[in-house]
Amino acid sequence: MLDNDEENKTTKIDRQEDVPQHTNNPIFDLTESDEIKTKEKGPLDHMPNFSSAFPALLLFSLFGVASTMFWNHPLGQFLWLNRQSIIIEHEYWRLLTSLFVHADWLHLLSNTPLFLIFGWFLHAFFGAAIFPILALLTGILSNYMTIIYMPLTTKLIGASGMLYGMVALWLVLFIKFDVQHNPSIRVARAVAFCLIVLAPTTYQPQTSYLAHAFGFLIGSLFGFTSSFFVRPKTPKKGLSEQNHPL
Repeated sequence: MLDNDEENKTTKIDRQEDVPQHTNNPIFDLTESDEIKTKEKGPLDHMPNFSSAFPALLLFSLFGVASTMFWNHPLGQFLWLNRQSIIIEHEYWRLLTSLFVHADWLHLLSNTPLFLIFGWFLHAFFGAAIFPILALLTGILSNYMTIIYMPLTTKLIGASGMLYGMVALWLVLFIKFDVQHNPSIRVARAVAFCLIVLAPTTYQPQTSYLAHAFGFLIGSLFGFTSSFFVRPKTPKKGLSEQNHPL
């Protein structure tokens, strides 16, 4: 009996030693609620519903219609933009319509991936005020600023200025609202994306790099200003829990 009691005591002591003890180190003293809190996703850390891509798909389809008209129909001559058409002839609608016109299918398709992705994300997380309304306004303003520095009769077509503005809008809002990561990581990701995706690797004389620059600058200013008035939308029921691309 004494041997059994002694064995039981030993067993009890061994079990007590297996129980983790609290220490003064805050890393090991996390409560259960703290552990859950560290795993919560940020407001941008969700894949948006595919139905939110509809405005971007609609605008892209209009790109195709307007470009086809520009290539094949006389009315297409009322869609492109140059400084003469605005400063002298006051055909201000061209500031908008020229965004929809592209030189050829290669020009159109080169803008497609970024336009659809960022149009989808901007609309899904920040609503119609950001995309398409603010995105189109960015394109209009970038067009106007660009033609001021262009020869009088040089034509400007394409959505690249608006596209660079959309990317800038998203990056500024991403830096502001991606609270799951610290600010230095957000900025580093944004800069890396710009260097990898937006920075030109070759020079093409027919490309208006000035439109790209004005679009990105105006988009950044709009993104900074709108960040005080907009908040990311709460993901709808049934959204995927996957992380966003940035």
